[in-house]
Amino acid sequence: MDDLNRTIPAAPKPLPRIALFLLGVLHAGVFAGAAVALPWPTFSAFAVVGGTVATAFFALAVTAAIAPSRLPFVFRAAASVALAFLVWATWELGGAALYLVRLYAGIGAGLAGAAGAAWCVIALFTLPIGVWGLAATGGLRGLLPARAASGARLLLTTVVLLAVFLLAARANAARGRDRTLGVDAHAEVQSAFARGGLLVATGDDLAAARDGWTSTKTSANSSVSKTPKRPGSLFVQESVECVVPVREAAFTLLAVGRAGGAAERFCAQGGTLEDAAAELARRLAKLGPASEVVAAIDLVREIAPLPERGPLLGAVSVRPGLDGVCWGRRCLPPWLTVAQQQFTTMASFPSIQLDLGATAPALRKALGAPESESFTGLERFESVQLLLRAGTLVQLERGRLPARPPVDEATLKASAKGALSFVIGAQQKDGRFRYLVDPHTGSTSFANFSVPRQAGTTLAVCEMGALDRRANSTARKSLEMIAGLERRDGERGGIVWPKGATKPMPLGNTALSMIAFLACRERVGDGFDPLIHRMGRLILDLQRPDGGFSAVFDPAKGGAVRGPDAMYAAGQAVMALVLWESLLLEEGDERPAGTPDEASLRAAIDRAMTHFAGPYWDFVVRDFFFFEENWHCLAARAAIANHRHDAYERFCIDYVKMKARLVHDEHSGSEARLVGAYGFGTVFPPHNTATAGFGEALAGAIAVARARGLDTTKEEALMEDVLGYLLQQQWTEATCFACTDQLEIPGAFGEHYGEPTIRIDYVQHALAALGHGGRSLGFLQGVRAAGVPREVSKP
Repeated sequence: MDDLNRTIPAAPKPLPRIALFLLGVLHAGVFAGAAVALPWPTFSAFAVVGGTVATAFFALAVTAAIAPSRLPFVFRAAASVALAFLVWATWELGGAALYLVRLYAGIGAGLAGAAGAAWCVIALFTLPIGVWGLAATGGLRGLLPARAASGARLLLTTVVLLAVFLLAARANAARGRDRTLGVDAHAEVQSAFARGGLLVATGDDLAAARDGWTSTKTSANSSVSKTPKRPGSLFVQESVECVVPVREAAFTLLAVGRAGGAAERFCAQGGTLEDAAAELARRLAKLGPASEVVAAIDLVREIAPLPERGPLLGAVSVRPGLDGVCWGRRCLPPWLTVAQQQFTTMASFPSIQLDLGATAPALRKALGAPESESFTGLERFESVQLLLRAGTLVQLERGRLPARPPVDEATLKASAKGALSFVIGAQQKDGRFRYLVDPHTGSTSFANFSVPRQAGTTLAVCEMGALDRRANSTARKSLEMIAGLERRDGERGGIVWPKGATKPMPLGNTALSMIAFLACRERVGDGFDPLIHRMGRLILDLQRPDGGFSAVFDPAKGGAVRGPDAMYAAGQAVMALVLWESLLLEEGDERPAGTPDEASLRAAIDRAMTHFAGPYWDFVVRDFFFFEENWHCLAARAAIANHRHDAYERFCIDYVKMKARLVHDEHSGSEARLVGAYGFGTVFPPHNTATAGFGEALAGAIAVARARGLDTTKEEALMEDVLGYLLQQQWTEATCFACTDQLEIPGAFGEHYGEPTIRIDYVQHALAALGHGGRSLGFLQGVRAAGVPREVSKP
């Protein structure tokens, strides 16, 4: 009997219907949401396969609910579909990871890590339930005869090895066809251009031009560039068209040039580099005298098909400023791809005005290719980037001069003066600063105009006013515009946009405006003092008992409105009160009636500083992470003269120490030109404003540390890196070869090297970082930071 019992298989355990119903609903929702909500093309492979997995799990949930007798079969099918999806995802993400590592070198490791993280999420929702589904419904028994097991293992090993080989082949496609350009392709092109009569510089002048110094050199007593004025913009809306596709030509030179007339597009191809360069030189020479010809030239190094990676990984398959894109015979050189804003079309975050990533539809439209959401048919190419101008040929990197400018008195002064000149030139008749500018087309916009950014720009104008005598009148005009936005409520006053609006008064508008009025007082006089005092009273009424600040004051509701803090505004409020305290201390017994007495204002500031230095960040992540608290460092610096607070100063120093971990250095694995940039990795270009904002906070922390008697040698070295990066990102006469001549562009800063659009606060923050940072290094002693005594700067 025992033997008989052993031959009868045990009855399978019933499957847990409720658990499978819940898991089916969860997994169906996750995969359906991923297929629909993620920014994939409508009929992408991911959308189709993800939808299939979602359908399988939905069927599992329905079966568990109404047809339990069919549950084993459906569960096994859903498990098989899930595991098949994991295999497919492993193939696709593995190929993408290897491709990106090959394409991006050091940066690719981070991108591969992102692909690996995505795989882990997919595995979490497929591997456990897939293995469970097969195991609970009979496992792998019966799928193959016993004698075939060894053959199956051999077949599986062969498939795995073949997959690894194919993945490696896919990765090698990133490099594509590499042209053998010789030891110095730049020299070969230069030689051909010299024979063609396009080069007029010789000897040391030519060597200097090749190093990039002719375009940026300034004398110690002058900030005026020695380069001639731009003869006109090279920007074009069309692609460059060749006779044969670039991949079929041995050597290809793409160029856009002009000599006073309209910009013209050129493509010179040949069996040797010398032949292609000679042909291009001949065609450019027809434009006009060599001294008047300007041309952006790209010598194609390698070209490879763009594989279909979907929009998420596809968005980083073309590198801003380094790669161009071709479709057949039509190509967009790297600089033109950036100028046409092809790297800001993948995703948009309107709340923080952030756009990033390239997309296939936009690239195809720019190249005149048939409409599609697929990268298939497009090709990525690298090039040697050259600029022919005034008879010299200079090599570029990402459209900028490769040599980083020196961080010294002359360079910083020239750079800060250029940025300040741009800001002053951007002021309109009504006092506002031109908000958004496309440096290539010249189009402008006031969309999403921001009062804090207007006030912050005015603050920077006043602090850097010693560099330009126009600063005083510019500041007054802006302050008059801001004053016209005041909404009064008795003895309180708040700044509200648009003018005449009766909506609640925001803390941010009022606090930063108050800082600007106080910082500009020595330039425009005391005529705005009554408004300053009304704004100060409003800020005090917005302070909570714990020392923090409410975001808005609504007279209709009787006072401050409870709610979340407004980003940046709290630090601005502390700084405004600190500067107000200094003003009232100067006035002494002559202070206006109705202003707070010295003790009550001091207590309010103490309460705020204690809050932000303590419970505001009093939890475990304080040792690892802070959010955007730059203004607290500026406030701590402004308080050195009259309101020292130990914990608040330490808060600033700790904050900057944390932020410093996110600054690229020579050990971060990124390219050398990114040293000094602030950002969360290099998947997307570091933003100039974030880097400049860190520079402002770092300058504040250096001043605070010196006041505390601390050594700041390490911070000063870091400041040099940050300023060096910003100097290289600034538009100059030399690098503005495609900028419009209708507006003053040199001196400004775009969002990053992949997004040229200029917003006024991009320039404001960079100007402040250059000025404050330069002053902290012992340069630009004429620059003033609001509330900072001169003795805390470096001797």
